[in-house]
Amino acid sequence: MKRERLPKAAWQASKRRGIGEYLCRSDANSSDHHCAIHHTPTEWRDEPNYFFRLSRYQEQLEQLYRDRPEFIQPDFRRNEVLNFVKQGLQDFSISRANVSWGIPLPNDPEQTLYVWFDALLGYVTALLDPDEEPSLEN
Repeated sequence: MKRERLPKAAWQASKRRGIGEYLCRSDANSSDHHCAIHHTPTEWRDEPNYFFRLSRYQEQLEQLYRDRPEFIQPDFRRNEVLNFVKQGLQDFSISRANVSWGIPLPNDPEQTLYVWFDALLGYVTALLDPDEEPSLEN
């Protein structure tokens, strides 16, 4: 895995007690340590995770959408996608530390890859030419 595409960083999040959903610090009301949406207590956690650096592709995606407006399909979703990207793309965690579920990372046995991210990689590699070897570069 390339560190510049999948940086390992401390993941700071809030876990809502009893619900098991993780929120980014910006989604929780840190002044009273309650979920701003559900008003339930939060438990702060910091753990090392691998992140997909989506923010790195902000300018490339904006340029693609300008050059090829038909790229976003169906057309009626265009404004929704453009507004989402315009707000600023955020990096997101693709792994968890020391959990038994998921797919262990071969280069870091203490990390487990989220199964949805592994599935996404499978779909992307299906688009390769038959003689191309899958890698993070392609």
